[in-house]
Parts: sequence; C-alpha cells; structure tokens
Amino acid sequence: MLWRELRAWQIYGANTDVGKTIISTILCRALQRRAPNAATLYLKPVSTGPLDEADDRHISKYAPGIISSCLSQFSVPVSPHLAAQIDGQNSNKLLKDDKAIIRQTKQELNRQLGKGVRYALLETAGGVLSPGPSGTPQADLYRPLRLPSLLVGDSKLGGIGTTISAFESLHLRGYDVDSVLLFDDPAWGNAGYLREHFAKHNIETTPVPLPPPRQADSRSDEQALNDYYESCAASPAIASLIDLLNAKHFSRVSKLTSLPSLAESIIWHPFRQHGIPHNIIAIDSAYEDHFDAYNQASDPNFISQSSPQAAGTGLAPPPQQPSKPLTTPLFDASASWWTQGLGHGNPDLSLAAAYASGRYGHVMFAHSVHAPALDLSYNLLSTLRNPRLARVFFSDNGSTGMEVAVKMALRATCHRYGWNKDDSENPVGVLGLKGSYHGDTIGVMNCSEPSVFNEKVDWYQPWGFWFDPPQVLLKDGQWTITIPDSFSNSSNSSNNTLTFPSLASIFDFSSRPEHAAFYKSYITSTLHRLVHEQKRRFGALILEPIVMGAGGMIFVDPLFQRTLIKTIPSPAIFDAFLSDSKTDALLHGHSYTAHPIGCTVANRSLDTMARLSGSSSTGSAAAWQGYQTEWAAAHLSGELFSFFSPQFLHTLSKHPLIHGCWALGSVLAMTLKAGAGAGYSSNVTAGLQERLLTTLDSEGRGIHSRVLGDVSYIICSMTTDQLEVRSLETQVIEALGQEMAMEK
Repeated sequence: MLWRELRAWQIYGANTDVGKTIISTILCRALQRRAPNAATLYLKPVSTGPLDEADDRHISKYAPGIISSCLSQFSVPVSPHLAAQIDGQNSNKLLKDDKAIIRQTKQELNRQLGKGVRYALLETAGGVLSPGPSGTPQADLYRPLRLPSLLVGDSKLGGIGTTISAFESLHLRGYDVDSVLLFDDPAWGNAGYLREHFAKHNIETTPVPLPPPRQADSRSDEQALNDYYESCAASPAIASLIDLLNAKHFSRVSKLTSLPSLAESIIWHPFRQHGIPHNIIAIDSAYEDHFDAYNQASDPNFISQSSPQAAGTGLAPPPQQPSKPLTTPLFDASASWWTQGLGHGNPDLSLAAAYASGRYGHVMFAHSVHAPALDLSYNLLSTLRNPRLARVFFSDNGSTGMEVAVKMALRATCHRYGWNKDDSENPVGVLGLKGSYHGDTIGVMNCSEPSVFNEKVDWYQPWGFWFDPPQVLLKDGQWTITIPDSFSNSSNSSNNTLTFPSLASIFDFSSRPEHAAFYKSYITSTLHRLVHEQKRRFGALILEPIVMGAGGMIFVDPLFQRTLIKTIPSPAIFDAFLSDSKTDALLHGHSYTAHPIGCTVANRSLDTMARLSGSSSTGSAAAWQGYQTEWAAAHLSGELFSFFSPQFLHTLSKHPLIHGCWALGSVLAMTLKAGAGAGYSSNVTAGLQERLLTTLDSEGRGIHSRVLGDVSYIICSMTTDQLEVRSLETQVIEALGQEMAMEK
C-alpha cells in the first residue's frame, strides 16, 4: 500500500526481544519533533501478554501525543499461534484470521489518515517468520500490505546471522527494507559488521545507543528511560534516518506515479495500438490474486509531467483533503496471460526458485541433464497419464513449443508416407480449428486460418485447413451448442442450435451417439474432398483442448474434438528422427531450454496442485470441494464444476448485455452483444473493462481484465477461495448494470 500523505512503515524484528518497541518509541518521538502538527500512529495489529505490559501502552506512556492502538491483544505472553489457541474459546472478538487482520489494519490506516495522521509505524510480534494467530509466518501474513519495512537487528551474540537471515526472508518475499536499526553493543560489534554488509544492498544501518540499565526504583527507572528516549530522538543519527525515510517515501511516490508516462515514451507494448490513447496501469507489486496497482486515470491528484506545479516529478501539490491510497488492489482476471496457477508472490515457489538459482544459476541443457529437468519429465508424464506420451521435449514458451510440435508432426507424417518437401507444389499443411491462435512466431502463425492476428504479417502463409467448430454457450439460462452453417446446406439457423439441460449432459458422450455420427460424417466427407479431390496433404492435427483461449475463449463441443481425434490416426513421432545422421535430429533448442529455476518451480507447482485436487499421496481433501459441492447440489454435474456458481451463470446469461457465457473450472467467459460487429476487432467490451477496473468491492478492490474483442473473461488461480469468487460475481453484475445505465 502507498499513500501520498501517509508515510507508513512496518517494524520487523530479527528475533523476539531485540528492541522493536524501544526503537518504535524512539521513532515516534523523533517524528513528533520533526512534524509536531502532523499526527503519528503506532499500530500493533497483534500482541500477546498482559494488558499492563502491552506495547501500545508503553508508547502511550513514553511518547504522549502519539495515537497508539492494538487490534488484537491476546492474554498469554507466548507466540501468537499458541495465544490464539489458548484464548480462542474465550473470545470471538480477537483477530485470528489472516484476512481479517489485514482488512482491519487497512481500515485503521485509512481511518486515521482521514483524521489527520501523516506517519504510521506498524510493529509486528516476534521475528520475521514468527507465526501469526493462524500459524502463518508474519512476513507472509502482512505481505498483502507490503509496507516499506524497518528491520530491527539483533545486537546480541549470534545476532549477525539472525539479522541477515531475517533480511533475506523479507527480501525473498518482495519487501523493501528502508533501513536496519539495532542497538550498538560494543561487546559484540554487530552494528559495524552489519553496516558494511547492508551497504552492499544500498541499505542504511542505524546504530542506536543501548537502553539504560534498570534502576532500583520505578520512578528513577521511568525517568532514566524517558531521558534515554529524548536523547535518542534528538540525535543526529535518528534525524538523518527520518530524512532518509521521507526521501524514500517521496521517491517511491514519484517513481510509481511517473511509470505510465515514462513507459509511454520508451516501451513498445505487446498487443497495443500506440496510435490509440490507452490508460497504462502501473503495477507496484502483486500477491496472491491481486495486483497492487496505480491507475493514473482515477488519481484525482495527478498532474501531467508538463504542468509547472509537478516540476517534472509526477507529484501533485499536497491536496487540501487527504486522498485514498495511491494503489488499488486489482484482481488479476487474465491470470497474467494464463500463468498464475498458484497466484503471485507465492512464498513456496519463491523459495523453490531461490534454491534453484543458488544451486544452479543457469546451466545449458544440450548434451547434459540436471535433476529438476529429469524430475519434471517424470512428473509431467505421470500427471498427464496419457499412454501415447513417452518423452518430454523442453522449449521456452508456448509459441516455440508449438513450433517444435509442428516440426515433429510434419517429420513423422512425411516419414510415414514417404513424402518429400520438394516432390510437390502442394506443401504439407495442417488441420485445425477456426478461431485458433498458437503464438506470434511466423511458423505457428501459418498454422492458423487468416485472421486479425496475422492478416498484416508480411510472411504469413495459411498452410492448412481449419474446421469451423461447434461452440458451447449458456444463453438465457439454456446450455446450447451452435453448429456452424458449414456443416449443412440448410439456411435455417434454428436447426443449427442444440440445447442441453446442463453442462454435464454436453460431456455425457454416451447419450449423444447421433451427434457423434453426424460429426464423423461431416469430418470424413470434408477430408475426402480435401485429400482425394483436391490432392492436399496434411501432416498435423492441431487442437487446443476444449477451450481455444487467445482466439476468443471459444468453448468447443468436446464431442467434436473427440470425434476428430478418433478419425485421424497418430503415428509414432520420436522414431521419425532416429538415424545415423546428425542432420536428421530435431535441431531445435534455446539458450534457456529446461532452465533449472523454471523446472524446479514447475515441479513444486505440480506437487502443490496435486495436493489441492486431493490426488497427492498425502491424501489431503480437495481444496475445491466447496465448488464441487455447489455444482453437485444444483444437480448440474458429477465431476464437472466451476469456481463460478451455477446461480451466477444463470443470472449472467439472462443479462440484456450478454449474448452468452460459459464457465468451466477456474475460467469464466462472457460474450457481449456486439452492435457494431463481433470478434477480436470489436470494441464492445472496452466499457465493461473500464467498469470492472473501477467497480470496487467492500474492501476497495477492483478487477484488472483483458478482453478478446467481444469477449471478456476472468481466470481464477487454483487457490482463489469461494468468498473471493462471490465478490467477483457481484462486481461483474454491478459493472454490467452501470454499463447498461450508461447506454440508456
């Protein structure tokens, strides 16, 4: 989170009993001295121990005038996860849930901002990885806030290692550590060593004098401690630290608010027509399902770079009234182009990546092997459980992976039939489906039918034939399959629509023999015409399983794909490349092929997904059971289910702006009624896209979506919970309502 007016820092400790509260008190008093007219908040979200020993009371006593607060005070002075268990049966008011703690912390910060607070210190309990009330390590618990952090180091024997380890734990999770502070204990010299160490990371280390020894009587002890606080707060070292923290805050705000205009001047964005004005979202960070993003278009205080007030900084003059946070949490509805299976900033995956980076860095793969790649090969084959798959070839991304697959298929087919690429004027082509998209390299562009994606690419040559697939949609509460006109000479479109009572009935192939026979007849007659009459040659069948994503979120009737696969046999691939000649090998590779970091993260991801699905050896219950139960209760499916509720889909399909929709697994697709044309070139979804961005839920979160012409879609991660999805559903309906009101 980031505000213009509020400067907030999270206080982490390298361990328990390192002086977090003492240093927090010093900083509170120093901030009072620096800005006496600006209120300062000390917030302890979770604390344990007797009330008379609570840290917020210590602040109130030794830094009078500071607003001090504790959201949840457990009674027993033990780790929060134990304290929550002990106090759990005695009080329902204590915060134990991670999301509840984050929600109330955000609310308190924004509430105090509205009351005039301009500085805030949030002190954690224990060390960086000490558990919170739920058992989640605090560095993970507070990660959705990602406040700039101050790390209180350990000045005792062994403290150098614990402090460095604590920093690396924060750094690994994406925190910005603005400074390290610790007591300057000459007996151990930790401060001097750590100053040199953290200088390599461009992090200032601020030594703080040791607190005075405890006095014999309480009054003398309080006076000594009060004098100590006053001396430290007024010291040049702390004054310099406050200057540094203020400068970092202003730099952070300036850089974030300048990102869109700077990007506009230097970056050539993918899939962006730079001749059309477009709002660029600046992503400050991402965690779980959300970006923490700055939307220049919704920032009332933004002044353009050309404004004399901004003076080239992107900063507006201080507003008369405090504004909301600069950043807004936005649900990543495209899953960052379909990559976020387990969400952003996943600490388990970060740790796996760091391990592989430390062990391997990057190593080449040609004529070599490493354990992560071999493990991933076995993992993929065992997960897919397809008896036709026996080997794994690694490539760098989807587009180059498709290039490899096409090379393999064409070689195998030519080998099987004895074709030579030079023995005919008719090149060997591919069979596919209309609406396909396989990537942006020219080879696989040639494997798709002419479309808006390739029509202006100079070297594009459509080498193949593409079936127009039957499409599944939920329309006006009715599941339908639309059969393309190309399947029949009939001009009566009403004969081209099949209706089904449920999504499960579409996948019940045993009840659809007449459809399978119809599909087979059409496929066979089409292939006969192409091969025997037109003498065309085909070396590959390219299918995207069920859903053709980038081509427009087309939900293909799975029975049609199944019939197509059965009609066209598949020969062995690998043997077609075997010979005594090196030139017959599959000569395809990349510098980062099978890189150890990616393989390690992939292995960890597959293991995690197996646990979520309940298919792992641990036998854990499926994390998606709630979704499955919801669909089973509606008598709509057995194994088939969606994260999005049947009730929501029914309502959505009847909305006046929606032509049709569908949901399967974690994906929701909505086709809007296109007044001025359909397909990728349509702009009908632009208004809804903007509405979703600014239609915030009860926690101030929007939806960052991508669109495909007249199709808007939302993809959840495998870890998105039901409450989150219900919130998304509400926002979608609200945004559609606002869009419809505007059209009127």
